[in-house]
Amino acid sequence: MKHIVCYSGGIESALAAIEVVRKYGRKNVILVNHNICTEAEDPDIKDYKYNIADYLGLNIEFVTAQETFPHLDPIKTCIEIRAFKVGKGRELCTAKLKTEPFMRWLSTHYRPDECVIYYGFTSFENNRCARRIEAMCKAGWRLDFPLLWWDRTIYDTAEIGIPRPEHYQIWQHGNCIGCLKAGWLHWYCVYVHRRDRWELAKKAEKEIGYTINRRNNLPCLLIEREEEFEVLRRAGLPATEWIPSGKFWSMARNLLKNNQPEFNFKEDLR
Repeated sequence: MKHIVCYSGGIESALAAIEVVRKYGRKNVILVNHNICTEAEDPDIKDYKYNIADYLGLNIEFVTAQETFPHLDPIKTCIEIRAFKVGKGRELCTAKLKTEPFMRWLSTHYRPDECVIYYGFTSFENNRCARRIEAMCKAGWRLDFPLLWWDRTIYDTAEIGIPRPEHYQIWQHGNCIGCLKAGWLHWYCVYVHRRDRWELAKKAEKEIGYTINRRNNLPCLLIEREEEFEVLRRAGLPATEWIPSGKFWSMARNLLKNNQPEFNFKEDLR
């Protein structure tokens, strides 16, 4: 039996990998990673996933779409295909750079009765867990969620001498910077910390002819938020995902009123 860990490189997938190896041993454990480009995936996350793999004594199995999309860049992939979503609203980058290559690799190498697939979902991701169960189990694959269903043996990789990446000082997840699934708080952080990804996403919206996000339930371009985001940046609004959303936007409203009275203020900034 093979134990296949969907190993994103973030903290939760690292903890899941450690739990699986501790339970079953390293011999039949496989760490599968999609190795997104360094521009989108923080180098700090890349170092972390190698450090965890080294600790476990395992190589990483890179399953990518490099033949089709050699840059492995989520936003550039959307520009090339000229869409942000596919199918029933799935983010195109996830589908083309992660899900489709993984399913091809999985079905090429294993039958459903030969493996169990592990995800590092937590109790904050019950909806993602349910969607993954529905999609994968319908096709006969067996799933397990060590951080949800097991008696835990580890809660922080600092316990094994590997501290969490500095990436997490700003970002809550090890996701791509400029995540197409994220809301405006994430994109404010992108505007402040990674203007290169912000500009590429603006280019994508222009070329595709649609928006990544919505505002007041209507499509809203990134360029439409630049004026207020710049006011907030200059006013010193912390650009971190760790501020609760309600508190963040309350702070934003107050700063906009105090720093630029003539600003075309909207009550719902989100």
